Order: sequence, then structure tokens, then C-alpha cells
Amino acid sequence: MHDLGFKLGIAATVGFERARKLRAVVAAMPDEALLLESDAPDQPGAAHRGELNQPGYIIEHLQIMAELRQCSPEALAVTLNRNASQLFKI
Repeated sequence: MHDLGFKLGIAATVGFERARKLRAVVAAMPDEALLLESDAPDQPGAAHRGELNQPGYIIEHLQIMAELRQCSPEALAVTLNRNASQLFKI
């Protein structure tokens, strides 16, 4: 997938424990293929069920992804920022 330059945006659904396949994909994906998205105002994470999603909740998604990838949220944020900058040429 990453050989072709594809990137996959991960949103709040990664926080649901029953999302086993998605969580496995996030854990195994190459760094260069990952992005993070808020999906606001739809699909809040597990901690905010029944609420409207807010962009600020993206930090929770980052923390979950970092746990799944066994790295620090800070290190993952650097990777995600680099990927977004490359994708959007900013």
C-alpha cells in the first residue's frame, strides 16, 4: 500500500475495543501510511458515545493509536504531522 503512496486516515472508531480489525491494521501499518482525522461532528469515540464529536477529541484518538503502535503520543504526532504535510504539500 505505501509503495503506491496511499495514506489511511484513522478516526474515532479506533477507540472501540470491538474494532479489532481496525486496531490491528493501525498497529501494523507503516508509519508513512498513517494519518489522523477527527471525523467531527460525527462518530465520537467510545468515551463520548451519544455526544457530538469535537475536533479536540482527536488527542484521545492519537493516544489510542500510540498505545496500539507501542510508541509515545509525541513521537506519533511528529510522524502524523510529517505525513499530513507531505500529503497536502504544506
